Amino acid sequence: MADQMKSDAARAVYETLCGTLERAKVKITRNDEMLRVDYTYKGDDLLMPFMFIVDPDREFVSLISPMSPRVKEEKRLDMAVALSLLNYRLAFGCFDLDMNDGELRFRMVNCYRDTPLSEEVFAMMLQTGHAIVEKYNDKLYTLAAGIISLEQFVTAVSEPRN
Repeated sequence: MADQMKSDAARAVYETLCGTLERAKVKITRNDEMLRVDYTYKGDDLLMPFMFIVDPDREFVSLISPMSPRVKEEKRLDMAVALSLLNYRLAFGCFDLDMNDGELRFRMVNCYRDTPLSEEVFAMMLQTGHAIVEKYNDKLYTLAAGIISLEQFVTAVSEPRN
């Protein structure tokens, strides 16, 4: 009974999500079996892949943007420090780095346990996720590629604190 309730809640969240994206004219690829939606967002200079995934077991929905290229082993420690700096500044969402294989991604999560998520929540996730990835993807790419040093990255993203 509990599993069916979780499954029904996840399906309802997924349908709200898909409806929100379709009304926003986002060209999506649905995977109804996996409760996953993939799409590409065109930023100022790069195409950015995004996916929404509804997790019925943990009762949350994730927005994930995998970033390219994978971070080379010799740059992973610098990238981890850089992401720590960025994550400290972010109010919503975070950047993740898999230290084993260099996968870099942005992730934002919202729980829907006992609270259905509205179209407004998905619209906010969409807009906020796009803005954050757009703001930092170039700087993260140049750090990962060795074009700039960690020190240059820190200078580039440092903003005065109020």
